[in-house]
Amino acid sequence: MKRALAAAIAAAAVFVVACGGDDGGSGSAASGGGSDSKKSIVYVPGLTGNPFYSTVACGAKSVAAKNNVDFSVQGAPEWNVAKQTAIVNAIIAKKPDAIMISHNDPKAMIVPLKRAESAGIKVMTIDGDLADTSIAVSNIQSDNLEGGRLAGERMAKLIGGKGTVISIDNDPGFPISEARVKGFNDAIAKYPNIKNLGVKYSHNEVAEAANIVSTTAASNPDLVGVYAALLRKKMQGR
Repeated sequence: MKRALAAAIAAAAVFVVACGGDDGGSGSAASGGGSDSKKSIVYVPGLTGNPFYSTVACGAKSVAAKNNVDFSVQGAPEWNVAKQTAIVNAIIAKKPDAIMISHNDPKAMIVPLKRAESAGIKVMTIDGDLADTSIAVSNIQSDNLEGGRLAGERMAKLIGGKGTVISIDNDPGFPISEARVKGFNDAIAKYPNIKNLGVKYSHNEVAEAANIVSTTAASNPDLVGVYAALLRKKMQGR
C-alpha cells in the first residue's frame, strides 16, 4: 500500500499541465478511509499565489482526477513557518492518506511532518527535501546546482563577460538556494572580467531585496547583473 500510494503521489506531482484557477488554498482536506474508499492527498505549497506552486497544484489536480484521488490545496498567503506548521497540524486532524508539501524550512518542518508520518499519513516533499530524509516517502526537485550554473552562464552572456554581479538569497541554511548560488558562482568564476560581489540576504522581503540592489548599485556603478536565487514573495506591482 505504501509503495502504491507513493507512486500515485509522485505521478500527481510530476505531471504538470496548464489549468485554470490558482493553487487557491481554500479547499478542505478530505478524510482518509478504508482500502475501498477514495484516496485523499493534500498539497501544502510554500505560499499561495506563487506561479511555481500553482503549477504543481495544477499538475497534481489533473492526475488526481484521473486516478480517483481527492486532491486539495491548503496553504498560507505568505512564506511563514509557523503558519505552515499550523496548516499541517490542521490537515493531520483530517487524516488524509498523504500530504505533498513544499516546506518553508528543512529543519523547522521536521516536527510537524514527523507527526503526520506517525499518524499514518504519507509525506512527500516537493522542491526541497527535509534535513531528516527518512520522513518523506519521496522527494521531487530540480538539479539546483546545475540550475545555478546555467543561470551564471546566461548572466555572463547577457553582460558580455564583464561587469559586476551580485546574488540575493532569502537566508543562510537553505540547501536549495545554496546549491543555486554555488552553481552560479562556479560559472561566473570562469570569467575573469566579471566581479562577483557574492550573496546578500533579503530575509524573503521584497523591499529588502530592492534596497540591496539600490545600495549595491550606488556603491558599484558597474553593477550589471543581479541573480535572485530564492525570492518567494509575490512580486505584484514591481
